[in-house]
Amino acid sequence: MPRSLYLRLSVTDHCNLRCRYCRPERDANAPSVHTASDDETFELIRLIRGEYPIHKVRVTGGEPTLRKDLPRLVARLRGEMPQVELALTTNGLLLAPIAAGLRRAGIDSINISIDTLDAAAFRRLTRGGNVASVIAGLEAACAAGYEKIRLNAVLMRSLNGDRLDELVLLAARYDCELRFIELMPYGEGAAIYDEEYLSGDEALESLQQSFTYLGPAPDSATAARYRFTVEGRERTIGFITTVSHPFCERCDRLRLDSHGRIYACMRTPLGVDLLTPLRAGRIDVVRQRIRRETPNKTIPQGVWPGHSLVTIGG
Repeated sequence: MPRSLYLRLSVTDHCNLRCRYCRPERDANAPSVHTASDDETFELIRLIRGEYPIHKVRVTGGEPTLRKDLPRLVARLRGEMPQVELALTTNGLLLAPIAAGLRRAGIDSINISIDTLDAAAFRRLTRGGNVASVIAGLEAACAAGYEKIRLNAVLMRSLNGDRLDELVLLAARYDCELRFIELMPYGEGAAIYDEEYLSGDEALESLQQSFTYLGPAPDSATAARYRFTVEGRERTIGFITTVSHPFCERCDRLRLDSHGRIYACMRTPLGVDLLTPLRAGRIDVVRQRIRRETPNKTIPQGVWPGHSLVTIGG
């Protein structure tokens, strides 16, 4: 039986932040919102499902909440795939007023990105973001009753390397699982990588000095997880160690961007175009490209793409 996939679906490549590790301060050419229509996107998803079962879909961007029709799009995904887990990754800035609506539309779980609680540092990192709006989005998500809420934080030595405990306490306060993500020399991240990279191993060792360490927890497909006692309760903290401990052999992800291109690996320099043959009625070519690319889970030695992470949703 074909391997089941976790599809990361980028619904826009626009973002309302310009994080230093992700997006240039000024784009030479402003990205388009999306090229593929919703009908084309859903037809591509059906063709992917025809070749490989899908057990999870994560809606990403850019920043997906910039799409005014996001709840309608989510409801359509839920109608097409009633048994599939639907997740959303967001920077949280626009989440508060729509968190409940997205839950009703069918989102099961949500990941909110927050790299520091320091308001000034957050503004500098994101080039203008307001961390209070992210916290408001987190609180709205908690009130909306999502099955699972995670916080994502990119490890950066000067930004949060000596303040990891603050993020752990935030996650504990809202009963979320925290995921620390290693900075990658990917796109804009390459310019700050040498000075800012902090490995997951070093971060884990630091947390063992701040909290009582209870040992490992079961891994997920992409994260190593560890148990700690935090304020009297057991909490689990995950580490996505793309650089120091690649997990390609366990990876079940396939990315479909908002222009109808698939990426079997996020380190693939160029996506594979499915939209052009779809529009030409060459369904056989679309299927062939899906079958050819999807099993490609080898580590691309020495290759880190120069394009922005915002284009494929991270």
